[in-house]
Amino acid sequence: MLIFGFLISVIVTYIFYRRTLPELSFKAKAGFALLRFTSVFLLLTLMLSPVLRFKNQRKKAPEMIVLKDNSLSMTDSEANYKFPTDKIEKIYDKIEKAGYKIKEIAFADGVGGERNNTNLKKTIKKIIKTEVTEDMNQMTLISDGWIHDSEIGFLSETGIRINTILPDSVIEKSGEKITRIYYPENISKGELLPVETEFSSALRNAELSFMKDGKLLKKIKVNDKKSIETSLNIDKEGIAEIKVLLKENNEKTDSSQLIVNVGLNEKKIIVFTAEPDWNLKMLNRIIDEMAELSLNVFLYKQGKFFGKGDEISRKKIFREEPNTVIFLNTEEIKFKPDETETVKKWISRGTGLICIGRASEDLRDILPGKALEIKSSFNGTVALGHDARQFNSLKELSAVNFGDFPQTEYFYVKPDKNAKKLLIIENEEKSPAFLYQLNGKSHVAWFPVINLWQFEIKGEKKFNAFLHGLLTWFSQSLDERVIVSDLKKIYFKGEKIRPQVIVMDEKMQRLDKVKSSFKIFSGSEEIFNDFLTEDNGKFTVDIPALKSGNYNWRLSVEDEKLSEKGVFEIKDVSIETEDRGFNLNNLNRIAKLTDGESFKISSAPDFEKVDFISVVESEETDLCKNKFFISFLIFIFCLEIYFRKYSGLL
Repeated sequence: MLIFGFLISVIVTYIFYRRTLPELSFKAKAGFALLRFTSVFLLLTLMLSPVLRFKNQRKKAPEMIVLKDNSLSMTDSEANYKFPTDKIEKIYDKIEKAGYKIKEIAFADGVGGERNNTNLKKTIKKIIKTEVTEDMNQMTLISDGWIHDSEIGFLSETGIRINTILPDSVIEKSGEKITRIYYPENISKGELLPVETEFSSALRNAELSFMKDGKLLKKIKVNDKKSIETSLNIDKEGIAEIKVLLKENNEKTDSSQLIVNVGLNEKKIIVFTAEPDWNLKMLNRIIDEMAELSLNVFLYKQGKFFGKGDEISRKKIFREEPNTVIFLNTEEIKFKPDETETVKKWISRGTGLICIGRASEDLRDILPGKALEIKSSFNGTVALGHDARQFNSLKELSAVNFGDFPQTEYFYVKPDKNAKKLLIIENEEKSPAFLYQLNGKSHVAWFPVINLWQFEIKGEKKFNAFLHGLLTWFSQSLDERVIVSDLKKIYFKGEKIRPQVIVMDEKMQRLDKVKSSFKIFSGSEEIFNDFLTEDNGKFTVDIPALKSGNYNWRLSVEDEKLSEKGVFEIKDVSIETEDRGFNLNNLNRIAKLTDGESFKISSAPDFEKVDFISVVESEETDLCKNKFFISFLIFIFCLEIYFRKYSGLL
């Protein structure tokens, strides 16, 4: 097109200045011809609406994010930071010498959040969404380890190594034998506390003791071992401080301390799968947003189960007491007869069951239908079945248009007599896409669809809300119609209290309109009374700041004549305002979960050197909107008019 414009410009210029009246000199004609050619060519170019693209390739240093804990537990002033500034600067120097560009981000309750709380999960999610690039593979965390997250297992899914810095004063004490202790900081009442203790070298004739409130919880003999695992029974709710004492030849050689919050009541979900696919990623993503649920995934390979890469004993798995069990593409899994019986016992006690995709033959007596050998695919629509009208939990799907599906595989299922088809594939047979059956106290569901995650793509937030409600719903037995979550037994001063409530009808379906009140009592005195409001599918209420002490709470649902009650305590101290030193367990565990390193602040190793990365930057310029281009065109045109008038051609 530019060549065509060039030829047109030459022709127009030739016609105009082949002959002139009066006749001009050759030099004058050449000057006029140049101006006319330029203006015509620029005008024709402008008519093509051209866009100029500029590409610039340059090299830059890869970035390393340094997360700097800015909460109250780390500092009360700039000069009183827990880690010495000069030592932090030395670590920064080593990072920069390795070729990195440092990007320091301060965090507390999220990035730039309030300093009276430390929320690592909120921080990491924000950073991954806004700051992490493809070339970024590690971060460095500067923190004392005191965080408010109930569980930090999510870090293993981020794909980013996190290095943690440890204080000199704690690590460099003489005669240290205990190097690391791993344990969960939050457990439910009655749940055993698993503890793994690592030693600097294999010990002989040693004893490891665990003490609480001056009483011995457990004593273990340690011989020729560098690590030992055990579990502790802590039956009292609240903050438990456990002293760990190591003796060799009856002489004390080392000690440590565990701090555990007993009383946090999470609902457990376990997943069995032989094929970790996009369906598992969808479940991970949804459950990760639900603070009241915890997820364990067991992957089946060659007759063995694995969790987070490590083989796990089948007996240990089936000793679990889950609230919901999910079977995801389990056709290849062979369950033993006693394991199948355990699953049946789970269901009889109120455990919900969800099956997605093909199911193991060993589960055929549990599911709400029988799988046929006929397999097909569709790209049409999915609609709510007639039976779905009585289930409030399916109202989220009423506004979802499931039309124009990409090619989705499913298989035919013959429903049992009491099973209900809640989602139906719009084919001639009206095949079920979601079967539901009430089994005693438990809910049992089956999605005979291979690519369930495609429903999430089509349904967007509505389908996510449906699965969110389904998982919460299936985690409750029929005798639990009021579900209160995000309400702990113990709060530190300054922590936000905001309970989340779900109310079920007599068929255990979520109600979206209820009149309910939440009251708080100090002794016999009522100090708070307010109605709950709907918030993203749940009912909630904001509790104002309360003084330290013990409180009773009561939730009343007027229309359903339901009530729930409980107690909580507000401690006079806060983790953020009380100097508890460093939580080495958390710092070491963060590094271990992410394949990072823990190192002392004074002896940080040299970071592995990295090469500069090539970055291609592109810039587009629309000439039709470029004021300099338009101005130049007008200038050339006016200049020609001026000289034509000056030369007597006008």
